[in-house]
Amino acid sequence: LSVSLTVEMSFLGATLGLALIPAKSSTRVALSTFSFASLAIPFGGTIASLLGSMVREHIEIKVGFLSFGTAALLFLVTEELLLDAHDDGRRHLPVWVDLLFFLGFLLSVVASIAV
Repeated sequence: LSVSLTVEMSFLGATLGLALIPAKSSTRVALSTFSFASLAIPFGGTIASLLGSMVREHIEIKVGFLSFGTAALLFLVTEELLLDAHDDGRRHLPVWVDLLFFLGFLLSVVASIAV
C-alpha cells in the first residue's frame, strides 16, 4: 500500500508542478503549495487514527465514518469519469445519472452480502 501511495503522490506532485509552470507562479506560492500537498496526507492520517481509536468500541460510528468516506470517494471519482465520458461541453450531468450509478453500487454491495 505504501509503495502504491508513493507512486500516486509522485504523479500528483509532477502534475502539480506542471500546472504551476504556465501560471508563472512565484517560488513562495510553489513552495507553499507543495508543502501543503505533502503535509495533508500525514495530517489527515493522524486525525483519522485519533478518531478511529476514540470510536473503537462504537461500531455504528465506525461504520458511519467508513460509509461516508466510501460514498465521498465514489462521488468524486465517478463524477469526474462521467463528465469525461460525456464531454459535450456541459459541465453538469443530470441527477439521474449519479443516482443510477449509486443504485448500481448499492445493488452490488447488497448482492455481495446476500451471497
